[in-house]
Amino acid sequence: MRAYRIGACLNFEIESQTASSISTYAKLIHRSAGERIREEIFKLLGTSKSYHYISQMADAGLLSAVFPDLDRLKGCFQNSHHLYDAFEHTLKAYLHLETILNHPDTLFMDTCNPIRQYLDKEKTVLIKYAILLHDLGKPWTKTIDNRRIIHFYGHSRKSADLAQKISQKLRLSNREKQFIDFIIRNHLHPLFLFTAMQKKTLTHKGITRFFKKCGDNTPALLLHAIADSMAKQDQPNQTNEVFIGFVKEMMHQFFYSFKPKIEEPPLITGRDLIHEFGLMPSPEFKTILNRVQEEKLTNQIKSRSEALAWVRDYLMRGSTRCSS
Repeated sequence: MRAYRIGACLNFEIESQTASSISTYAKLIHRSAGERIREEIFKLLGTSKSYHYISQMADAGLLSAVFPDLDRLKGCFQNSHHLYDAFEHTLKAYLHLETILNHPDTLFMDTCNPIRQYLDKEKTVLIKYAILLHDLGKPWTKTIDNRRIIHFYGHSRKSADLAQKISQKLRLSNREKQFIDFIIRNHLHPLFLFTAMQKKTLTHKGITRFFKKCGDNTPALLLHAIADSMAKQDQPNQTNEVFIGFVKEMMHQFFYSFKPKIEEPPLITGRDLIHEFGLMPSPEFKTILNRVQEEKLTNQIKSRSEALAWVRDYLMRGSTRCSS
């Protein structure tokens, strides 16, 4: 591990006899403490040209020794959308992700500055780590229907569960584990939104709810989604190109529309619910305030008076339902 980490940090190549010895004894890595493995892998992932060394680790069998579930991806062939098996797809997704992280301006011309500000060293490492493990669950969830079409239903959940066990073994912090789990568990969500857009069922409110659910993890999830998509084929087909354009537009909306609005003071607070409507504090406060915020974020209401009118109407509808 240290050989590849030093190679990545200093732009060295691994001497052939050293690489051969590493390959011979790769499986002994499990004797090392999880904390030591984590430190070496994180330092490696933190470099700008880590793919070169990650791929060498894969060739030496060391990558699978560190992440044993990766071995099951070899020979796990996918559906017609994918040119590669799940293992090759994972490595190519990693390469695309690292390329984007190094030069976000080549793909995100209008949002490259906020993306650079967002990508501190820790996030960069964790996003790379997540994409290495994002498809671990595919061999466990692979099915073939009566038309011989391959499916991986629920693979994101299974992948997240397997990644959690690995992260626990490597002694990642709770915050690191939560971030990685969120990215892997939700990595298909941008694709679901894209499918809804193609079916003309995606609404502004649906996009807003996605941004609210993902919060500060949104840019990481979108970066992951583009790299994942680019790794399906040698060259993006028309569908992938349209999807990439969709994700770029989502990134723009997040930084230039959603984020400025979410950081503004709320139109009303719980105090208003008490003084204006005589409500007593209850769990419904959160529901009402969240709904008001959602209406504001989707430009349905824009002022305090409109927010109060919305709440009044909401409460009247509720009382009508109760009386009926």
